[in-house]
Amino acid sequence: GADGTSESFPTRQREVYDITGAGDMVLATIGLGAAAGWDDADLARMANISGGLEVEQVGVVCLSRDELVRDLLQERSRDENKTYELEFVSRHVQA
Repeated sequence: GADGTSESFPTRQREVYDITGAGDMVLATIGLGAAAGWDDADLARMANISGGLEVEQVGVVCLSRDELVRDLLQERSRDENKTYELEFVSRHVQA
């Protein structure tokens, strides 16, 4: 961060079918989140999720709001120590 601290944002293992468009999806998510006023931690988390979802598809595809919500909720159910507040999910995947 700007204050010299760092934070790790791990992601989960995914089935990679095609990396085409993953970087674009990450940058689009960061741009959208920055415009919406998300903090840096939320930007990193959501960019990880959107990039991960993109590599699980063949070719460049658009991600839907429902796909993001489903992935956030699946992530939560896989790791009981990691919880996303409903407010976080709804704040970041509004229509």
